[in-house]
Amino acid sequence: MAAEALDDATLDRRVFRQVLVGALRYPPTRLTWVLSRSAARARLQVFCQVGKPRTQLGMSLNGEENDETRWPAPTLTVYTGARASDHPPSYRLSATAGPAETGCGAMPGALGLQCRPEQVSVLPAGAALVPGKKTDRDEKTTARWQPSSRTRVEALRCDLALDGAPVIWRIRYSMREWPLVFVAPREEAPGIEWAHENSDQVVQEGGYRWMPAPR
Repeated sequence: MAAEALDDATLDRRVFRQVLVGALRYPPTRLTWVLSRSAARARLQVFCQVGKPRTQLGMSLNGEENDETRWPAPTLTVYTGARASDHPPSYRLSATAGPAETGCGAMPGALGLQCRPEQVSVLPAGAALVPGKKTDRDEKTTARWQPSSRTRVEALRCDLALDGAPVIWRIRYSMREWPLVFVAPREEAPGIEWAHENSDQVVQEGGYRWMPAPR
């Protein structure tokens, strides 16, 4: 038991989150993915949260999505398995704990992770997505991030697969569009998140941000 606990303690651990909001994505969804791995094995924890927006218009990326009172306790699904190959690293995982169905959708009984190095540009934690405005010519400016500065960081991109084929996860988004992207944690941020708002013609945009520091 002690040897198993020590082995767990030495696993490399990375965190990634998806925050999916907007008038057309109701109710909002937040998924937190925790990947722990060694040279031989891996564990993927998936925390599902279905948000409670203030209005029927849903949630926007204006700071409300960072209010923890808007997110109930998560439902956890755990996958464990072994490394299938080294170059590039890939893993075969099976569900070992948690329900088969969550508020985020059906959780497959088995899945694969196919990973590769990638660079991503990351906004500051809590960056807000400001919708565009109509001009005098009745045209609309594009949405903008505030603040808009970005940091280029090395990442591990992992695509989900079932039987070697890409997964279209039946949660409310396509995993072909939005892979899992893990970066090394910082003192002020456990990882990065993909924040995306779909409010039809008002704003349809997403970006990587540093996750807020734990409280």
